Amino acid sequence: MSWLPGTNIPTWSIKVSQHSCSDWWKAPTDCTQYFTGETGTLKTYNYDSGVHLANQDYNICIRTERKMCTIYYAQTGPATF
Repeated sequence: MSWLPGTNIPTWSIKVSQHSCSDWWKAPTDCTQYFTGETGTLKTYNYDSGVHLANQDYNICIRTERKMCTIYYAQTGPATF
């Protein structure tokens, strides 16, 4: 992929939604990222060569799903944590 004029220009499909401030399912205050659902993968902004600003207050929030009470974490790649 190249960003030079006359070459392939990358495009994205982005879904944008606005939610009411009173919706019960909205993200809690001060969540940088908010994950929902019974399964998924947590990724920070600097994952896959992204950018994460130094000294940024960063909070990942996970919604407790109905009839669930525990969250399990496991590595998804060869690196350990």
